[in-house]
Amino acid sequence: MLNTSMIIAKKEIRTNLKGPGFYIILFLFTLLISFVSYQTVMMLKIKSQMPAVPGADDGVNLHSGFVAQLVYLIHFMLLLFVPAMTSFSFAEERKTRTMDLLLTSPITSFDIVMGKLNASLFLVLSLLGISFLYPLSLSISASLDWSLLISSYVGLFLVAAVYVAIGLFSSAISTSVIVSYVIAVVLNLFCIFVVWTSQTSENPLVRDIVNHISISKHLTDFIQGAVQISGIVFLLSMIVFFVFLTQRVIESARWR
Repeated sequence: MLNTSMIIAKKEIRTNLKGPGFYIILFLFTLLISFVSYQTVMMLKIKSQMPAVPGADDGVNLHSGFVAQLVYLIHFMLLLFVPAMTSFSFAEERKTRTMDLLLTSPITSFDIVMGKLNASLFLVLSLLGISFLYPLSLSISASLDWSLLISSYVGLFLVAAVYVAIGLFSSAISTSVIVSYVIAVVLNLFCIFVVWTSQTSENPLVRDIVNHISISKHLTDFIQGAVQISGIVFLLSMIVFFVFLTQRVIESARWR
């Protein structure tokens, strides 16, 4: 028997699959991934045909030359596309006036948030699944480092889950889809580019803290196969933190 959050997740997924929004994102995502994958493969081909320079490492590395570039691009796209998917989560409920039904029902606010979180993660997984086809097709004619590829995608999924949690929180605190989207993108950008501030600090402790809270730094660790427990704990903590904040916002709305 499905629990309440999974029932809400199934309803959310059906709603997204019935509308055009998800398919537009899917089309743009596939278009950009296809273009960049083709360009990257052509660059690798040109590099492999260039004469070797004595004393230089001219070997073609498929992971750094293709997989890493692809993962960084997907990361940038998710930064913009995930807020587009989550900004409707609570705004659409308010628009169709089903939010009041949810709030007055015996369903807990935690189940509501977890249902929407699971639905958004399912949609993100479908995007990642499509992107995975490109390195998979390349593996037919080339040898890939599967451990690094899987590590890169695990990191990518965890980072995307953070963006989903941030997007749900932004959607919960705003009645406007556009405002919700902007808030989510700004928070996502802050989590990525906060590492730049460490370069201006002369305090090593501050630099260490800023580096630790940089999502891009942790994603790079996953891409390089240098996964650390502290990085996994940090990303999971970010998800739990924003899910908790969203649950508190929804719970407070129940008593207004």
